[in-house]
Amino acid sequence: MAAMKFLIDDIVLSESLEVAKQFDCAVCLHIAQEPVMQTPCGHVYCKDCLAPCRVCPQCREPFDADAAKPLSEVNKLGMRFMHGIKVRCPYAAAAAASGRQAPPANSEPSADSEGLGSASADSPPCKRAKHVDSIDMQQCTWTGDYGDLLGKHLGECLQYPMECPDGCGVKLTRGALAAHRQVCDKSFEECPICGDRFPLGTLSAHRKEKAEFHAELLEAKLAEKEAASKESFSVSKCLVSVDDQLKKLATKTQVTTHAARLTKVEEQVSSLKEQIAGQQQTLASWKITDWARCRRKYPKGKQHFSSYFSLGGVPTFYASVYPNGKDDDGPDQISLYLYCEKHVHVKFRFIVGDKSNSELDSFLGVPSRIHNGWGNKSVTLGTETIRDDTLEIKVELVKVSSVV
Repeated sequence: MAAMKFLIDDIVLSESLEVAKQFDCAVCLHIAQEPVMQTPCGHVYCKDCLAPCRVCPQCREPFDADAAKPLSEVNKLGMRFMHGIKVRCPYAAAAAASGRQAPPANSEPSADSEGLGSASADSPPCKRAKHVDSIDMQQCTWTGDYGDLLGKHLGECLQYPMECPDGCGVKLTRGALAAHRQVCDKSFEECPICGDRFPLGTLSAHRKEKAEFHAELLEAKLAEKEAASKESFSVSKCLVSVDDQLKKLATKTQVTTHAARLTKVEEQVSSLKEQIAGQQQTLASWKITDWARCRRKYPKGKQHFSSYFSLGGVPTFYASVYPNGKDDDGPDQISLYLYCEKHVHVKFRFIVGDKSNSELDSFLGVPSRIHNGWGNKSVTLGTETIRDDTLEIKVELVKVSSVV
């Protein structure tokens, strides 16, 4: 990345204004960015600014492409003067008071600026100005040499703006990083057994602390799977028995007499399979394509309905979404509702993307078919939730029973 550039008025103290003007790049109007180049006529520029030029932008004197040399090689005294310019931190109180905004931290200082507080090995080192860093929520009171600013201070200034290095996308200052990591989602991980969240790197300690609790959870899950397996085995045996009866009927000579019975049995088997599949179905998916158009079509307070789907053997469920939310929902929030045309008592949860809410418990259904449902308000959508302009909403059934 390229090093940062600074305007003279943003960082230079009044005592060094005249010296700083000698190192002002006439092309970009910033203090010349290292590596600083000097033309044969004695003017200095940023290397990138000077690269396309074949005449001096100030005095118009022509020069060859290789005639411009690094200032650190041809004018070490000038380099020391440049590094000795008295400056304030770009995020200092003076910059804020003058009405100018501190330059953004779009890049780190270049590696070439490391150690710029000292001159070459042939000359004595520059004296570093004493300074005091102030931990302030809005400003930094550091002052010192320009060489120290590039070589050291920008790498440790507590008010330097940055993004969370763990990748959560939050923008903050370097001084607020420690506090941010106490709540940053990227600083925690989730136990795959109990779902608890804890700091990264402490999974082993968590497993030791919760070993007995984890064992109880795993035993309960194993018992549930065994019960489900036994039920599935019983249904399979029933289907095999029906198939055997069909084969026996097919071998009888009275084909005409048994044709109607065979058709009826096949219908019963098909119906039985559909009932079993319906009773075992606990997850329904609703994909809304062209989500952006859907949000334009249904403003805040207007809902969009899905088609019917089956859950737990009940085929008359349907859902709705408020694409722009309802009531006091925020701009990136939606509201979800579940309906049923039968009187049922249902426990369920909505899953949007990788997020699921807590279980909802409700009685659904009215004879008049008036929309009377139960749902979850204020579901916040993240950028990772919408894929290819498609929103997928899942309804996971926990328990359903008919109401007499």
